Amino acid sequence: MAETHLVGALRKKRAEIFGRIIGLEKELRQRRADLKHVDATLRLFAPGMSLSKRSARSSWLWRGECSRLVLDVLRRATQPLTAREITERLLTEKRAGAANAGDQDALHKTVLAALNGGKNKGIIERTGSSRGAAASWRIIR
Repeated sequence: MAETHLVGALRKKRAEIFGRIIGLEKELRQRRADLKHVDATLRLFAPGMSLSKRSARSSWLWRGECSRLVLDVLRRATQPLTAREITERLLTEKRAGAANAGDQDALHKTVLAALNGGKNKGIIERTGSSRGAAASWRIIR
């Protein structure tokens, strides 16, 4: 008997959650449509303005993907690479080589954060940093 009540309560809760998801998805579609209209209006008044509030990392990479891709690049490398070289390889791999300078700089900062995170975890090490030269990075083997 208790199981019947439990199953009924769970079905009711599931329906409630599902209904909420449907409502939120509808609201999200409306907000995206609103954003497109605002963006179109902004383009009329400021044609050269970058409308993306997202960083280069988030527009080209999934959350956590940068760290994995940085490790992949370093694994394939025959010698230590600078953060700028890694960034350029990522842009090439993601076919985003024509990205504007601001997006490239944002991605470069994300690569640096991934490298430092890997260093803190003991996966990556920083090598060959002399005065005026950029630091190089490699996987700890």
